[in-house]
Amino acid sequence: MTGTRSNGYMRRMGVALRRIVVAWAAGLPLLAWAADPQIATFNDNPDPVAAGGTYTYTARIDNNAPDTATNVRVVVPVPAGATFVSATAPCVLVVNQVECNLGNVGPLGNDIRNLSIVFRAIGPGPAVIDAQATLTAGNDVNPGNNVQTQRTTVVQGADLTLGKVGTPDPVTGGSNITYTLTPANAGPNASGHLVITDNLPPSVTFVSAGGNGWTCGHSSGVVTCNRNGPHPVGPIPALTIVGTVLAAGGTITNSASVAPAAVGGIADPNSANNTATASTTVLPGADIRIAQKRVTSPLPAVAGQNVTFEIQPRNGGPATATDVVVTDPLPVGWTFVSASGPGWSCGNVAQLVTCTRPTY
Repeated sequence: MTGTRSNGYMRRMGVALRRIVVAWAAGLPLLAWAADPQIATFNDNPDPVAAGGTYTYTARIDNNAPDTATNVRVVVPVPAGATFVSATAPCVLVVNQVECNLGNVGPLGNDIRNLSIVFRAIGPGPAVIDAQATLTAGNDVNPGNNVQTQRTTVVQGADLTLGKVGTPDPVTGGSNITYTLTPANAGPNASGHLVITDNLPPSVTFVSAGGNGWTCGHSSGVVTCNRNGPHPVGPIPALTIVGTVLAAGGTITNSASVAPAAVGGIADPNSANNTATASTTVLPGADIRIAQKRVTSPLPAVAGQNVTFEIQPRNGGPATATDVVVTDPLPVGWTFVSASGPGWSCGNVAQLVTCTRPTY
């Protein structure tokens, strides 16, 4: 090949090569069609959280690139100061970390995945909990947006609980019932000031309330008792509420709840165990009494003449009294003449006068 022809050939080849390079450069965007999955957000709620309470991490995963991300996986180790509670699918606890295998995530932000993981702050507070979420994928070209961290503030928390029993059970209508309320603090911190609220049943009237360190009041069937803290983890002195049962039968149900005081209280991380209920069977009962006994004949009494006494029995309820008996022992020197009353059958044995009726 002559020099002239050779140079021309090379010039033509150069043009061709440049065209190939240009064509290849024009194809570079095709190479950019890789995946860019990311942890777009990683949030906690609530923050702060009371020690002993639960809080939730929510993460949003998307893919901004034009190509589908493959084998996407998010891992959140259980942070120090917390324990795992639950997670939404596909997240599961594996040993000491939560693993979320998302598979393929579609391109251009059109396949958003939302993850939710619940932890419990072990406490005690105050403290902080640091968590980290890490994403990996098979074809990720930008690992710089694959890690997110979150710090959660833990404040003091005291898990208040309440137990309750009513005695006696069954209780007779018309008599008193005693409710014994037993609060406790499950921690992890000491509790502050407390308040117990007891809504008495409509058929129970208030008599009294009190206990070691408790200050109580009553208004319209609602008993409110306060006790100042701190209260260490463990049982708290019991509270006793006494009422009179007005029901004639059936069942009475009484509920009470314990809560931190609005001023001086420590946050309660679990309100699900703050209410206690006692149900008591009521037997028919009647409050029988002698309301009055008086002389209705002229006074002063004259020896040898009759003297009339009026006796007023009463039934304060709440049930009908049955097999009622009224007895009246006459004084020495008196002689029985007669005794009567509507619905009563009367008689005497020596000085003892007895009147009965089947119901009253």
